[in-house]
Amino acid sequence: RLEEQVACLDHCDDLEPNHVDTLRRRATALYRLKRFDEALADYLRAHALDPADGNTCNDIGATLTGLRRDAEALTWFAWALALRTPELRGGVPKTLDDVAACFAAIRQVGACAPANADTSNNIGDALVRLGREEESLRWFDLAVELRPGTVLTLTGKARALARLRRRDEAVAAYEHIKRIDPGSADADFGLAHLHLMFGEFEAGWALREARWRLPGLRIVAPEFSAPAWLGEQSVAGRTI
Repeated sequence: RLEEQVACLDHCDDLEPNHVDTLRRRATALYRLKRFDEALADYLRAHALDPADGNTCNDIGATLTGLRRDAEALTWFAWALALRTPELRGGVPKTLDDVAACFAAIRQVGACAPANADTSNNIGDALVRLGREEESLRWFDLAVELRPGTVLTLTGKARALARLRRRDEAVAAYEHIKRIDPGSADADFGLAHLHLMFGEFEAGWALREARWRLPGLRIVAPEFSAPAWLGEQSVAGRTI
């Protein structure tokens, strides 16, 4: 009921103009309604009131992308990184025609805040999404140096190494994650794909069962009338 939400927030804005939370909530509702011009106006007002909020910068970038103003969006995504936003919800657009411009913006952010673990990790992640895995590694390494033992950063590095087909280093990175978090489904699933990539099918298919434990993935393990057969025992009394 987004239209009703916008109407309610219009009333709130009349009663208390320039309230950052009201502006952000209305902008988000307008964005979901694809009323991007109106959403952008509210996000810009919120940014003027709280310029240090990296999430607002990120949302402005995402809204500009919705308006197909990708070049302008780059600046706001870069600001979101520079303001040390822990996670870029909109991300760096993959559909930009000028990938070089995107990379230049990311490098500019790196020069602004080179010694922050969150920023370094985000830059590494963005470079991976741009297909620049080799360049991403130094940013992941810097993030690990600044904040050792961060599973999110180690996972990003492991994925970059896997995409570079540097098997042994990727395995070492995933094993490092497992020492920190023995139950990590992301590490098990990453290892599964790595083994499958190199033709190590027995290990790969076994570890791929971790997909049922991946956080945030909207899949549920199916319920069968008999125990599942995973290849480790007799198939008698089991199902596939």
